[in-house]
Amino acid sequence: MDTQGQLMPIPTAKLGSAPLRLAKLAKELNKDDNNTKVADIMPGAFVYDDEHHVGIMPKGSCNLQCQRGALKASGAYFKFFCPEAVKGAFVAKVNDKAKFALMWVDNGDSSLWKLGASSAASLAQQPVALSEQTSTNEEILAASMSVNEDPGPMRVSAPSETQQFLPGEHVLIVQGRPELDEMFAIQDLRLTGDAAAKCFFFLEGKDKTKHDC
Repeated sequence: MDTQGQLMPIPTAKLGSAPLRLAKLAKELNKDDNNTKVADIMPGAFVYDDEHHVGIMPKGSCNLQCQRGALKASGAYFKFFCPEAVKGAFVAKVNDKAKFALMWVDNGDSSLWKLGASSAASLAQQPVALSEQTSTNEEILAASMSVNEDPGPMRVSAPSETQQFLPGEHVLIVQGRPELDEMFAIQDLRLTGDAAAKCFFFLEGKDKTKHDC
């Protein structure tokens, strides 16, 4: 589906079926028993927060393997098409405290996406997060189990490194790289540069409609 270079809300389907089942399970458990928690966080994976309409990697989800870029398969997949060779970069709408993300284009190696600094005003409004030095892993994980956790202020990221895209279909994989006691949220993704006018994101599958974009 052609987004005409506009911001593209991330469809639920693009975050993978397993994380979505985890999100739905958490909701059902919370309805039945407020003291019941989902047993595990899926390392490197997003869950979809339908209250805030963002994809979230909860606190504790980016373990050592994730930090090292070894959990590529758990990232969020996006497909886009370029009718001709162009240059461009990616820009996303992320939570204010997001610092880094990992990204893979097609079969290339991972690259570190520096998302830019948080605004001082937004930081002043943020509650104090759990510290990895003063909190146990159990406390950090327990604090991250709310699937509908408020991501807080969202902001436009700094662009990724500019690269050239050859004519044809391409796959972009994005994975947040938050610290263990931080969450990562992403809401929109778009191309910039020449690619913004020429390339477009698209969805695949018989169950996809225009309302998924």
